[in-house]
Amino acid sequence: MGGRDSREVSATGSRAPRVAGAAVLAAIALVLVAFNQRPSVASVPPILHELGLSLTAESFLVTIPVFCFGLGAFAGPYLRRALGQEWAVFALVSVLTAAIAVRAAFLGWTLFPATVVIGLCIANLNVLMPAFVKQRFPDHPGPATSAYVASATLGPAVAAGLTVPVFHAFGGSVNWALGIWAIAGVAALLAWVPQLRRARAALAASAGGLWRTRRSSIACLPGPSGATPWPGR
Repeated sequence: MGGRDSREVSATGSRAPRVAGAAVLAAIALVLVAFNQRPSVASVPPILHELGLSLTAESFLVTIPVFCFGLGAFAGPYLRRALGQEWAVFALVSVLTAAIAVRAAFLGWTLFPATVVIGLCIANLNVLMPAFVKQRFPDHPGPATSAYVASATLGPAVAAGLTVPVFHAFGGSVNWALGIWAIAGVAALLAWVPQLRRARAALAASAGGLWRTRRSSIACLPGPSGATPWPGR
């Protein structure tokens, strides 16, 4: 008994650092994804008059994300069911980052379509990330939610404050002023990779458990005589 108890305590102690490390990685990923949910929108108004648009076009441009936030959020649950929580977030951040880069690199005809894509990605992240908080931090939802909200608020504040300095630092380049926020998106994607690995491992474990359950059920089926069990192998 004593040996078994000591082994159980040892196993529990060895798992604790791994669980803590996984929680830290999840928290970092959460904060970085939250940070990226607004800079691509908040960076536009400070340099709006540098885009060469009419007043009507300017008004339409800054209105697009607001419409997308309301209409695009309906797709969030479908993406979660189709891809899984972690992969859906990764896909949305990937598309968001690509849209930021494309809008900045080919400024002109991409301005409005890319802004629509950006708004839709943010709308769905608004739906998926609170669900991730509940799933990944069930014992500490309050602190995790606070960190998420704080980072999501910090992102647009940083973008609003730094877009004009970036614009001047790169010689009045609107491309850099709008595109530099894609760097933060890449950082968020790299931080999210451990969550994909965790999701893959959980899926494999679930599939393995299902296979073992089905195999046990087949092994207990009666044979042709109604009395002989089928072999388990």
